[in-house]
Amino acid sequence: MSHGLRARIGYQLRKYADRIDHRGATKFTHWSFTFETGRGLVFRDDGKGCPVCYYGDQDYERAHTEADCGS
Repeated sequence: MSHGLRARIGYQLRKYADRIDHRGATKFTHWSFTFETGRGLVFRDDGKGCPVCYYGDQDYERAHTEADCGS
C-alpha cells in the first residue's frame, strides 16, 4: 500500500473518530511554532510553522489546573 493511500485512509479514520468522540478529539489553537536559528522555539500567531494542538477537553482543563499562576 502506498504512503499516499495510507495517509488518505488515516485522515478519513481520524475524521470519523473525532466525530464519534468529539470531547477526545484533537483541538487546534490559533498558535503555531517554528524553530528559529539563534532564538530556539518561537510561538507565533501569524499562521507560519507547525500548529499547536491539544488532545481532547481533558488536556485543555489540565493546561489551566497545572498552570503556575505565581502562587
